[in-house]
Amino acid sequence: MNKPTSMLLAAALCGLAGIAAANEDQVAFKSTATATTQTTTTTTTTKPDFASLDMDSDGKIVLIEVEKDLMLSSKFSSYDMDRDGKLSPAEFDDYVAAEIATDSDLDVEIDDD
Repeated sequence: MNKPTSMLLAAALCGLAGIAAANEDQVAFKSTATATTQTTTTTTTTKPDFASLDMDSDGKIVLIEVEKDLMLSSKFSSYDMDRDGKLSPAEFDDYVAAEIATDSDLDVEIDDD
């Protein structure tokens, strides 16, 4: 093999190695970015307290006040009986009685023996 061909081949191999290394860095970066943007959400399994959810203490709960409670926020309109966009204490009690009591009844202990 002549000298110019050998140098060309060596340069091409170095270029390919650089591209492969750059791709590995991108994969690692994407993996890290994905891990840092994921959020954890929980559902309520214990009886929530009306006063703690009523953040502005106006005697009503609006959807934005319960957006982190996936169960309540997903069923909010079902319990807003007067369709005013707010849950009164009575409407909230209906939610707790129907949804939270039902979920608590489903708690099952598993015996590992």
